[in-house]
Amino acid sequence: MNDIGDFVEEFLTPEKPPRDGSGRPLLIPRGVEINDDNRVPYTRASGLGDLLEEFGFLWKWKMRGLAKGLADRMDLIRLVAAEDYTCGFADDEQANRQAGRNIDQVIERAMDHAGVDMKADYGTAIHLRTEPGNRGTDPDEKQREDQESCWRLWTELGVAHIGTEVFTACDETMSAGTFDHLSFVPGYGIVVTDKKTSSKAKSSYDVQLGGYANSDVYDKETDTRMTLEEYIESQGWNPGLLNRKVGIVWWVKNGKTEPRFLDLENGFHWAKVAADIRDNRRPAASRVAPNVAKTIAKSVSTYRDDLLTDIQTAPSLDILNKLWEDRAIRAIWTAEHTAAAKARKGEL
Repeated sequence: MNDIGDFVEEFLTPEKPPRDGSGRPLLIPRGVEINDDNRVPYTRASGLGDLLEEFGFLWKWKMRGLAKGLADRMDLIRLVAAEDYTCGFADDEQANRQAGRNIDQVIERAMDHAGVDMKADYGTAIHLRTEPGNRGTDPDEKQREDQESCWRLWTELGVAHIGTEVFTACDETMSAGTFDHLSFVPGYGIVVTDKKTSSKAKSSYDVQLGGYANSDVYDKETDTRMTLEEYIESQGWNPGLLNRKVGIVWWVKNGKTEPRFLDLENGFHWAKVAADIRDNRRPAASRVAPNVAKTIAKSVSTYRDDLLTDIQTAPSLDILNKLWEDRAIRAIWTAEHTAAAKARKGEL
């Protein structure tokens, strides 16, 4: 970067691939002409598995962080208290929405103060630290131990990383994302691997990696693709070693790294289930239930007309009385039916 012009040009360069308002990457499906008009949103691969998860516990945990963050910061409490906001009926809905957005900003500050994202940030740092060639600055002791445990395990097990930070797109599930490594793991072949630092292993890891294993490698700059086999061959490895059935999570925790096995055939099955939920169940559930008053009114009008005919043509008092005894008929009975029944009784 030679001058301020280079800096401005780099700063203003649009993100690739572009994203929609929800942060989803806008990609071009395989076989479609490379044209911006053909871009469609792909779900984040990590978010696809979330469609199968229950997050009530996460909501409670975040609310604890919010409560603690506000309790420690009177300045933030004052900011919230100064907003004329209600969750109920508001005289000015537009002003109320803006007040809500202002409070949202305070919420982010309170949760940041409480360290809600601290563990996630640590995991991101470990991801960066364990990328080949990444030096960074001297880490703290905890980070150094975790970082070294990764490299030590990989050396002991003869693991070789063929690709790092591989961006992929899966047209079958319309999902996209970046996995940490495409790795040669003795005994398994070349498999998709990902580093995790969470306190517990999530049940959706296999869904996430299953999607990666059945994706194309996607070039963000040119919108071109290659299969995983083509990518492996381009790196000088034998594509016949690719194993889509297995994934490995490098679980980094407390100065120790463990390789955890994932069944990616099962994971990809559930990735497709999640995509089906996204495409069919969620849109259907989100639609407002239609007003069927006219449909019901049309039906009851037909039923009442038929009942009136049945009353007027009843062959006996016994049958006429049975009509009245039927609870479903009594529910639609009107004064007109009463008058018709009296007239028919007179006739019989």
